[in-house]
Amino acid sequence: MFRLLTTLAFLLSSCLAAQEWEDTPTTTQIWQLISMGEGGSDSFREFAVVRPDLMEERSSDGRGALFWAWEFGNTRALLTLAALDNDVFDDKERDAQGSSPTSLCKDGNSVWLEDAWTTTPAA
Repeated sequence: MFRLLTTLAFLLSSCLAAQEWEDTPTTTQIWQLISMGEGGSDSFREFAVVRPDLMEERSSDGRGALFWAWEFGNTRALLTLAALDNDVFDDKERDAQGSSPTSLCKDGNSVWLEDAWTTTPAA
């Protein structure tokens, strides 16, 4: 019985383990589209809508779409992620250095986004 419980506990923990962080062509493409700012916003939106599951991918430094959208101040990317039911203000996620997505915002706060949220058309 103990062996069975141990095996079940191991299998459950394996299923719940965080996805591995690695640099892939997908994470590179997401980074490129978001880092282009407004110029890549249409392409990012199309990519994200077709493959919303890939918005959870993380590069080797633990960053992904949400982190990069904040880092580059890409309002349209944040709106796209929000439209896909991502909580863009959730600071529970951390990268390899312990930074949260919103902490990467260049102006140090998210006040600029509150304005954009009410004045920018939905993605």
